[in-house]
Amino acid sequence: MSLPRLRSFSFLDAACSAGLAATIAIVAPACSDDGAAAEEQAVWTLTQVHPLVARDVGQVRDGLPRGAELMAKHIADDPGADLAELQRRIKSARANVDDLSFSKGTFFSFTEPSGTVVRSEADPDRLVEKNILDAFPGLKKALEPGAGVVEATGAMEAMRGVRTGPDISWVAAHAVGPKPGSPQGAPPRGLFVTGWSYRAYAFYLEEAARRALTDEARKQEKNRTPLAYVYLAHGGEVYGAPVSPDVNSDALRKLDVATRAKDGPYKGRMDITGRVFGVAAQRAPELGGDATLVVIATVY
Repeated sequence: MSLPRLRSFSFLDAACSAGLAATIAIVAPACSDDGAAAEEQAVWTLTQVHPLVARDVGQVRDGLPRGAELMAKHIADDPGADLAELQRRIKSARANVDDLSFSKGTFFSFTEPSGTVVRSEADPDRLVEKNILDAFPGLKKALEPGAGVVEATGAMEAMRGVRTGPDISWVAAHAVGPKPGSPQGAPPRGLFVTGWSYRAYAFYLEEAARRALTDEARKQEKNRTPLAYVYLAHGGEVYGAPVSPDVNSDALRKLDVATRAKDGPYKGRMDITGRVFGVAAQRAPELGGDATLVVIATVY
């Protein structure tokens, strides 16, 4: 398989000779070839899902401090003495903060100051008794006075979004302070933690992309909808939805899309099993490191 040519681009670059408008989703057949149409389709799809990353991370950053405040007010002096009650308090803290109630976090957990999870919101609780700080040592900073929300990216088996294959997680933590009325300078009682696996989040973004494509096809009275896949690249690896074909992620890994998008958005095309796919990539720094959002798309 020959690797595609990628070039830097603006999301307002021309599609064929007419120009690509952000409102044009289903590429017109006037384009000179399927490769050009697939490129522009990938670009448009990326413009639909890329803003979701900042929105979703922003919900966690804004909501987690308020959730931690509610936890501090309402959890027992010994949170581990009644695990069912602690779980109710975690659920309540999430439900009573709008940003958290809409959050894409796949887990919400309370940990001891040591980082060991006491209880999580959902059952089965795969994180209980696991130490989050062992996997994400950078989150220890959240226990320091005034640290606020602290974020980290890494791998933890209990956070995986798939049973097999590579996966990492983006995690955010905020200290749960001492009970109101405690002496000044009392240490925090633990951490309120949330996040999502890259592959679970890629699945969410891919579903959002397909809804956008379906809606646009309906508006334009098209009989067929372009096919698109969404991936997250980080540290040389590529993470797709659990059911995404491995051949796609293998091709993107060889392409090294995170490096190609280092200095700005890129687009190009590649051949995968005899079909031309357009590629669009743009950094997503909210997810840590060199995180890059990637869309590949093909047209019929």
